[in-house]
Amino acid sequence: MSAPAHGRTDEMVAERFDVVVVGGGPAGVAAAVAAGREGLRTALVEWHGYFGGSRTAAAVDTFYGFWTPGGEARPVVGGIGLEIVEATLGRGGFRRENTYGAGPGVTYDVHDLKLVLDDLVLGAGVRPVLHTSVSGVRRDGDDWEVTLVTPTCGPWSVRAGTVVDTTGDATAAALAGLPVVLPGEQGPVQSLTSIFFLGGVDVDAALAVSHEERSELTRQADESGSYRLPRHEGSLHRTPRPGMLQANIVRVADVDVTDPAALTAAEIEGRRQVVEYLRFFRDRLPGFADAYVAEIAPQIGIRESRRIRGVTTLTESDVLDGVRDDQAIALAAAPIEDHRACSDTRWAPVGGDGLYSIPFQALVPTTGEGFLAAGRCLSAEHAAQASARNSAQAFATGEAAGYATALAVRSGVALRAIDVQELRARIRGNGGLV
Repeated sequence: MSAPAHGRTDEMVAERFDVVVVGGGPAGVAAAVAAGREGLRTALVEWHGYFGGSRTAAAVDTFYGFWTPGGEARPVVGGIGLEIVEATLGRGGFRRENTYGAGPGVTYDVHDLKLVLDDLVLGAGVRPVLHTSVSGVRRDGDDWEVTLVTPTCGPWSVRAGTVVDTTGDATAAALAGLPVVLPGEQGPVQSLTSIFFLGGVDVDAALAVSHEERSELTRQADESGSYRLPRHEGSLHRTPRPGMLQANIVRVADVDVTDPAALTAAEIEGRRQVVEYLRFFRDRLPGFADAYVAEIAPQIGIRESRRIRGVTTLTESDVLDGVRDDQAIALAAAPIEDHRACSDTRWAPVGGDGLYSIPFQALVPTTGEGFLAAGRCLSAEHAAQASARNSAQAFATGEAAGYATALAVRSGVALRAIDVQELRARIRGNGGLV
């Protein structure tokens, strides 16, 4: 293996891991923690300086998908994800019963979540690798060689029996030459959002305006020509910080985030919209006269880009019909939430009894041994991914990938050939729901 260019010891370069998890969002953390707790030598690679993915870097400060929407909120996801939810509740987070159609959610301070995830990753014996991106993935005999880039020391490589792609963008899969669905291949990708926090708000006065009334006022202001407000029905909600609201309302449409120029333009446009929405809030809505932008998320929020082509593909009809089977390694109940290029969002509820299942085979690429993908880059149609991308399902699919890797190592069978019923039993034994 190649050594880093500047100042690194050979400690990690010379080390072989049982599994390298690429991407430290909810799916990546759960995959790494599950594998680490099973005794596997595990590395978790993340290009930010902290874990959490969209929950921290993009400031999505609420966990969604843990309970069914509607009058009777039934549990959908347990295990490591629920453990993290409970830890944030212990740090001042709170449950919100209505999260714009997605069911109850848990809102937390994003900086508290960083600390929760640090403790969890280290406690599982996982090797954290921050400020590091993957730049190459290739099969070398029975192992994968993963080339990493750290800004301070240049490229270096590690080896692993298994790679779990939890990048959200199927970056590791694409670099490995595995089959992927490209952005826009199945119709326009979902829009991007620069989430921001507003301080100096009279929170009670601001939230006394209903979502429907605020959406109508936004539409009227946009159509007046006095403001440029591409999304009319975005959300504002209370945060753990007094006098502060989170705003999820920016809409940057038709962006292929795998194109650096397009992603750069989207970041700049997102910040421009933040300023415009603040101007509208201060001019037209009660409670915002003294509001200011306290924080803009470090990264624009990405809902959809590349996905793997899997042995099984989760379909829109699976969601709308509430399909469940005995290959399930996770459950989901959140509706299809498709952030289209227009001013509104498509919502479509889960059919059947309100739950559908995500099969193990949706994490397995059609080719490539010793490789799984979890989180929002699993194998799913556009509309199905618009439901399954929620944080709870990312935690659940990531956890399943970690346990699956451990089963393969211990049984000596190919990862794609593990006993799914044994995997399901392992998930249940650790508090998961399948």
